[in-house]
Amino acid sequence: MTAITLKIMLKALQKYLTITFFIIGGLYLAYEVFLFNLASQLLPPKTTIAGVDVGSMSVPEATDVISQHYLTPVSVFYREER
Repeated sequence: MTAITLKIMLKALQKYLTITFFIIGGLYLAYEVFLFNLASQLLPPKTTIAGVDVGSMSVPEATDVISQHYLTPVSVFYREER
């Protein structure tokens, strides 16, 4: 092999590795964005709102749980009267 042929092969290998690096980096970035969007749809674990555990729930689920908890009728008794 001559020095020129070796230089051409190294240049082609460098181009191939650069393209491969950018493709893998782009795929990794897309995967991380997907995971971020997936995680941002849920409330963090162990989250409580007004004493109600809503951890790892979506916002609509948490809204329903809180509404059910606080919209239930409360019975008040004084002595024997209701």
